[in-house]
Amino acid sequence: MEDQRRSLVGSTPFGRRWRRSRICLLVAAGASLSLTLAGCQAASGNNPATPSPSPAPTSATAPARGSELDTVVASVRWMDGFCGTVNDFLADNNKIQPPPDADFRQLLDEYAAILDKAVAGLNALPPAPVPAGEAAKKTYLEKYTSARNKVTSAKTQLDGAADDDIAAHERASDAFVAAQDEALTALDPVGAIGNSPELIAAAGSAPRCSETGVTPGR
Repeated sequence: MEDQRRSLVGSTPFGRRWRRSRICLLVAAGASLSLTLAGCQAASGNNPATPSPSPAPTSATAPARGSELDTVVASVRWMDGFCGTVNDFLADNNKIQPPPDADFRQLLDEYAAILDKAVAGLNALPPAPVPAGEAAKKTYLEKYTSARNKVTSAKTQLDGAADDDIAAHERASDAFVAAQDEALTALDPVGAIGNSPELIAAAGSAPRCSETGVTPGR
């Protein structure tokens, strides 16, 4: 009789479901619980709605980090070019010597060439990676251009004057001083972008920014 009951338990649907449940619980102890139980539910015939698969991890952070790195590299290169242009202008300015014969024609031509070089250097810069860079570039470009225009205008007037026209030479001298004073207000490229933490940090890594004598961040 006992053997008959044991046989009946094993042959009934209830008995088969119990054995499957028991196997599933044992397997769950050594595997992922959620996946194993899902398999067990399917095996038992009790199929709930299939859960939505978890979204696969994306590499969204990788492009973001790459973009940030590109901006840092671009900022360092841009600041190096900006500082280099200003440094070259200052070096050229310091080489200027008044002519011994008080003829300002040559002096005005030389200074116009120096300012042309500075203007060309700024125009050759790529677009700044942040707006503060473009604003600083615009300010310096306006100063160098205005100073150059003063010099070229003075040269034109002096060319039309007689060699012994002392007043014309004095006007040319005054124009040169005014042009130089204006251009020499654009000598601190790091200070010009002081409201931009990105460019201040870039200046600390840009080799030519260390030539200005201005410590980035001050």
